[in-house]
Amino acid sequence: MKYTIDLRPYPGARYFTVDGHRKAYDKLSKKPAIGLESIKNSLRRLFVVPANFAIGFFDFIYSDLLLQHRHVLDISYLFPQGRYNFSEAEAVMLRPHASMGVPVGFFILFYDPKNWANLPVLTIAKDDEFYLLQMVMDDYEQKGVDMLVRETNYKAAVLYQMIAQSPLLNGISEKETPPKTIVAARCSLETADKLRSMGYIFGEKPEGDEVVISFANFPTHSKEMIEMLADRVASL
Repeated sequence: MKYTIDLRPYPGARYFTVDGHRKAYDKLSKKPAIGLESIKNSLRRLFVVPANFAIGFFDFIYSDLLLQHRHVLDISYLFPQGRYNFSEAEAVMLRPHASMGVPVGFFILFYDPKNWANLPVLTIAKDDEFYLLQMVMDDYEQKGVDMLVRETNYKAAVLYQMIAQSPLLNGISEKETPPKTIVAARCSLETADKLRSMGYIFGEKPEGDEVVISFANFPTHSKEMIEMLADRVASL
């Protein structure tokens, strides 16, 4: 197989503009000043962050520790579909390398400063990572969140129809409103092997002689990519 198509939920595939922005940054003789306030403003618009919530950037080494706190909501895999329930949490965590597709070495925390104090300071982020995050968020805003949501809805419908119509796949979501950014199904090990032989990389969780496979439906995954997957599954 000469090519692969990355549909893993974690780590998420890079957004398709990342490599172009990275090359452009590397060619700059004078690197641009990175404005964290501009990045925070973009985050507030994309995620509709309440005015009373602060925004911080923190080392990954603290992410698991924070997630043990019962009032931290992880929305890393929900963009752009999420209903971000800031009112139900004291803090909301976002890892940009998941559904946003931006490979950075830090996570973002939206938090109520009245309830969170003495948080660890970010020590490892580089200017190029902040640059990438800002450029990709600019791309998202230029396209428009409404358009991103409509595309995600369409791709999710294609994936769930693919599962419903295939005799080789069994849906596992029993929710009234099934997830749209990660779509999972149960299949045989043989079927998973066939999908891998086609060049697809996806989430896998073995369960005896079966496996639960999961497909990411993030902004970097085009409608054509998902339609091609559905066509190829139908041909098995």
